[in-house]
Amino acid sequence: MVLGFIERIIQYVIGVDDKKLYALDHAILSMEVPPRSMWMNLGYWKAELAQERLLEDTTESSTKPPGWTPDVKIFAADAADPSSWGNELQQITLGNSSLDGTTSEDTDADKGSGKTQRWLLALDAMYHFKPSRDPLLKYARRDMQASIMAFDLLISESASFWEKLILRSMCLISGMPYSNFLTKEDYEDMLVQAGYERDMIVMRDISEHVFTGIASYIRKQDAELRRYGMTVGKFKGAAKAFNWWARTGVVRGFVVVARMPE
Repeated sequence: MVLGFIERIIQYVIGVDDKKLYALDHAILSMEVPPRSMWMNLGYWKAELAQERLLEDTTESSTKPPGWTPDVKIFAADAADPSSWGNELQQITLGNSSLDGTTSEDTDADKGSGKTQRWLLALDAMYHFKPSRDPLLKYARRDMQASIMAFDLLISESASFWEKLILRSMCLISGMPYSNFLTKEDYEDMLVQAGYERDMIVMRDISEHVFTGIASYIRKQDAELRRYGMTVGKFKGAAKAFNWWARTGVVRGFVVVARMPE
């Protein structure tokens, strides 16, 4: 009896469960590591839809002028601080692929040209920027002369004191600057101060299509992983945050577009 009790204690400490001896947790041994890609689907993209989008892209690219080839470069840098960017990245963002300090022939035509537009895309990123988004926005307008399209997080104008306090606590845990959560009016003012014209700014609230779906997907994914002895880990906390945002409306998800004048 005593030995049986001790055995149960040892099993509890090391995590042995007789009921799970024939579970599926050995699936972790067959996981493909590293994964083939870091494509973040989140349940939104279906195979058929992805194929349609790919067809549209390839069809569009086939109409490009003869001799045209895409020029894609990837850099690692602190997006919140353009002054820290290396020389090559600076030249690329300013429309000059050369490194000798000269300006390419296409640069002037690229800025404000009816044929070519320059855009800065910030997808679900700028609310993380420390200390703020301001340096990048001003650099985009003043130096890059680029329009901006982004998905960003804002705070509701009607958020209560306690809701703001909870959000501030979330920011403390996640490392996001609380000062980045602006109201829609303040966000628009920030873009204007960066140099964009107010009547060229469009902001669309798409919260109803974002937070509930992401929270639901994470919970579903966690339940599925548990069958194999795994979990989504820290993202369970993220699911709770997204669900709270969806339920209270304290945090809003916006698509933001600020265009350069023609």
